[in-house]
Amino acid sequence: TSVLMRRLRENAMLEAEISVNGDVFVEGHHVGQLAGFRFTPVPGMEGPDQKAVQAAAQKALALEFEARAARLHASGNGDLALSSDGLVRWLGEPVARLSAGDNIMKPRVILLADEQLSGNARDHALARIERFVNHQIATVLKPLDDISRAEDLQGLAKGLAFQLVENLGVLFRRDVAEDVKSLDQDARASMRRYGVRFGAYHVFLPALLKPAPAELVTLLWALKNDGLGKPGYGDLIPVLAAGRTSVVTDASFERMFYKLAGFRFLGKRAVRIDILERLADLIRPLLQWKPGQQPRPEGAYDGRRFTTTTAMLSILGATLDDMEEILKGLGYRADQVTAEEAQAFLASHAGASAPAAGEAAAAEEESVETEEHEPASEEHVSETAVVAEGEAAEAPVAEAASEEAVAVEAAPEGAEAAEPKPVLLWRPGGRNENQRSENRRPGNRGQGRGEGAREQGERRGEGRRDNRDGANREAANRSGEGERKRDGGRPDRGNNRNNDRHDRGERKDRPERNDRGGKPQGQQRFEAKPPRKEKPLDPDSPFAKLAALKEQLKK
Repeated sequence: TSVLMRRLRENAMLEAEISVNGDVFVEGHHVGQLAGFRFTPVPGMEGPDQKAVQAAAQKALALEFEARAARLHASGNGDLALSSDGLVRWLGEPVARLSAGDNIMKPRVILLADEQLSGNARDHALARIERFVNHQIATVLKPLDDISRAEDLQGLAKGLAFQLVENLGVLFRRDVAEDVKSLDQDARASMRRYGVRFGAYHVFLPALLKPAPAELVTLLWALKNDGLGKPGYGDLIPVLAAGRTSVVTDASFERMFYKLAGFRFLGKRAVRIDILERLADLIRPLLQWKPGQQPRPEGAYDGRRFTTTTAMLSILGATLDDMEEILKGLGYRADQVTAEEAQAFLASHAGASAPAAGEAAAAEEESVETEEHEPASEEHVSETAVVAEGEAAEAPVAEAASEEAVAVEAAPEGAEAAEPKPVLLWRPGGRNENQRSENRRPGNRGQGRGEGAREQGERRGEGRRDNRDGANREAANRSGEGERKRDGGRPDRGNNRNNDRHDRGERKDRPERNDRGGKPQGQQRFEAKPPRKEKPLDPDSPFAKLAALKEQLKK
């Protein structure tokens, strides 16, 4: 060290050597480590000695920094790499890091270099790294980059493309349902040319559902949202690379990481987006099937509901319990029936020509309200469905309903306490699902559709018949009253008032109507209306005079 200090005081040109590993030697003395464009002195040196060594190293490394900057500027893309931690490495050494920019697709590049790298050398190094980062994004995320630069997209298509870029290639279809419905076929075709797929549950770019694009979009999102340190960052990319179609979710992970890796978070499992679209391809024919058509697809029930099949479980890699959460997360709702009921219903539709089958289907259709629902509108899209790949040609598997029915029959007689598991019939959930469930509760409006509603309808029918009978009498009374008015007299309304009060008094026994919402006030009673008492005829009416004339003629 003393020799180094003497040479430094003499202001002589110091000879520096840099090993392959980046070790820096000045006049044969190891003074530190050079990584990229940053020098780190050896530890343990303090006080004036440390400052002197650093000064000697900086003088010796001034030319080395410029030489390295020139080599970096001339290097190819193969010498540079962008890692998942946001660092850009040149020949394995960090030279820059990425930071969030105004545009999520264009992050800022921050050069990692000492102050000794300055002037044109610094500008050339920074420009080369920026070109590499832009090239990496444009290459790995080519579909996203192309659609962001598309000039042939207009109107709604351009707006939808902008949303797709902002969301890094995946949109939930329910979030843009109105925009998708408003797109004409030409606009859809123009977006398809950029690789956009309009699926049943998503609008997405399938080319991005691969490990390399998924890793890069995860990095870009994390830079923009300060997510590099959030739980789960980078943990889902190996799962995607392993070819897993679904994965058990971790509650501690940031949910957005599942979407960025190409998965959709659905309860206890996250399923790959393209696999969910294959699931939609399996469900669609089950909802399009009509009772009486032969053959009946596996899983079809009545054309409006379906049961889960082994093919669905196979592509998802899920159990029946997982399947329930997945379908609920996609917007489907389940109706429960016993295995015997399901088996009997399917047996009634076994023969296409059986008249009883048609009647049962009609009765079943009338019992359920048909409402507009989100998944159904998605599943009836006009796009050609992607055929499920790699499906083994397996023998038809028995229906879930039949399997459960057989299980119930095979159960020992002593196991009567264990109730058989119901069969779940899945249907697309409607927008007014909550309102319909409210209507099914006792005491609400749905109660009026039962026996109470029929009795009230009968009472209203009787009231209408009474009103028609009374209308004729009132018309006659009005004609008689009109004659008295023309004579200057006033009609006698005393009897009518008494009769009106009498009629209103008879309504006390009628139950209060609870079919207009609100809570029921108590047990409703439906009783037959007491016989209606005849009103006495007005002595001045034409009918009274006609009756008196008939009595005189009889005498």
